[in-house]
Amino acid sequence: MKLLTVFIIWIFLTLLLSFLGHWVLGFAGAFLIVPVFRLQLATSILIGFCAGLFSWIGFAWFVDHANLGQLSGMIGSLLQIKSTFIILGITGFLGGLGVAITAWLAARVFLTDSSQKVVS
Repeated sequence: MKLLTVFIIWIFLTLLLSFLGHWVLGFAGAFLIVPVFRLQLATSILIGFCAGLFSWIGFAWFVDHANLGQLSGMIGSLLQIKSTFIILGITGFLGGLGVAITAWLAARVFLTDSSQKVVS
């Protein structure tokens, strides 16, 4: 139940930071979520990827729907992909990958478990 709560909060935090500022601020949510909920490395990467995937797909769909499909149409013609869902999936995958990398970095920075030593 805790992980589901973290997942939902992470999605909303990513969307909120992306709406309030630049889209890159959505990645910064990991530096708030990981230390507050004390997530381990693998958990933070997995939940971060899933939260980034769903929030970026949702945000891309919102922007695409608001512009009547012009955004996915232009990107699709540039990449020669006809399907809007594939474009949204690629966007979500890249966003999830970025959030997962940021979650990995946040977990490494805030890692307090003495059994996992950082190799220098």
